[in-house]
Amino acid sequence: MNSLSSRLLVAASLVLLVFLGVTGLVLDNAFRRSAEEAVSERLTSYIYAILDPFSIDEKTGKVTLPSQLRNQRFLRPESGLYARIIDETGHVLWRSKSMVDLDVPFIGTVASGETVFGRLDGPAGLYFGIALETLWDVPGGKTRHIIVQVTESGRAYVEQVNSYRRHLWGWLLGVVFLLLLVQWGILHWGLLPLRRVSDAVSRIENGEAEFIEGRYPAEIRVLTDSINSYIRTERLQRNRYRDTLGDLAHSLKTPLAVLRGLGSEGKIDARGVAELNEQIDRMNQIIGYQLQKASTAGRQIMARRVPVRELVERMVETLGKVHHNRRIRCVVEIDDDVTFRGDPGDLMELIGNLLENAFKWADARIRVRAAIQPDDQTGQLVLCIDDDGPGIPVDKVDDVLRRGVRADESVSGHGIGLAIVRDIVDAYHGRLNITRSEWGGAAFCLSFPC
Repeated sequence: MNSLSSRLLVAASLVLLVFLGVTGLVLDNAFRRSAEEAVSERLTSYIYAILDPFSIDEKTGKVTLPSQLRNQRFLRPESGLYARIIDETGHVLWRSKSMVDLDVPFIGTVASGETVFGRLDGPAGLYFGIALETLWDVPGGKTRHIIVQVTESGRAYVEQVNSYRRHLWGWLLGVVFLLLLVQWGILHWGLLPLRRVSDAVSRIENGEAEFIEGRYPAEIRVLTDSINSYIRTERLQRNRYRDTLGDLAHSLKTPLAVLRGLGSEGKIDARGVAELNEQIDRMNQIIGYQLQKASTAGRQIMARRVPVRELVERMVETLGKVHHNRRIRCVVEIDDDVTFRGDPGDLMELIGNLLENAFKWADARIRVRAAIQPDDQTGQLVLCIDDDGPGIPVDKVDDVLRRGVRADESVSGHGIGLAIVRDIVDAYHGRLNITRSEWGGAAFCLSFPC
């Protein structure tokens, strides 16, 4: 069953059927109990109606039996209501005219002063019987046990219960049918946004639309935003690859032309070797920068979260070994719960370039801070790296962020590290600020939406 609506409808229908089935059984059982209690109360009243004219003479011990009863069913043969009076030996002292010669079942064993009610099986099917044993004083100081028994046919009870069941289950089946229609309507209406999303994705696949547009419920908006983000990221990545290849081809034209000119001269002197090495370094710089620019993943809504402290400490340890002779002290002020939502490689490239720049220029101290700062939406990850080096003049901030530009030409490097940082920050819709640290050196502060 591949249809989500079919699954929900079948599941809801099964729950509904089970619920209404259990409800029907409970109501049926409750009605039967109530009907039996009504029969018990009615038969009890018949017993007391029989005992009212019944008496035993205290002097002679003669039994006076009822000749007429108010309920005419006791007088009509085979009326379905029967009664008799017996003594402790089982001898019948009196029986109703309705019994005639019928074989009617009665409740026999009864304790003194106890009333017993129950179901009985007879030749005509179900019967209900009740019996009451009473004690009567007779001459000589003796006591006589008298048992009054009343039996009623269960035919009326069965018809009443069957009629109730027909109405009950008829109504319940009608309710089931009505509720199934309502459920189908609710499911059709509730799943309508998902069908709209499916149609929108089909239009995108067919080239009829670029993104999923329109208003959707909050539960589905996360899905539509994620799909749009993936589409946007994929297109940006594709454009980035295309632009990068174009930039790479264009950037390599000049170095290749120089190399071609050097080769056409027939021999290369020391000056030519230096120029050749310079052009090779330039080509290596261009290729590294363009490949890094093309591989930047960029911001993704459903990207996993990367612990910042662990990565920073690993990079600090590595760079500390490289610059161990300078004895630079690096302090990390980052809580364990601070995370970066994005590609781990992008975060490593960011921190690696900034820390390498800090270790290169710092005199003795570096500080790395990161924290989540709340804002009007989901918060901002703020990452700052400070050093106590010479700093970057304000008028050169824009220059050092351009590819191939170094703040000091006497310091080794390709001049593309900060340009890579700028491109990654832009890809994640973040901000990069370069100011002076409290020690007078450079302070790089980056902020990203969480």
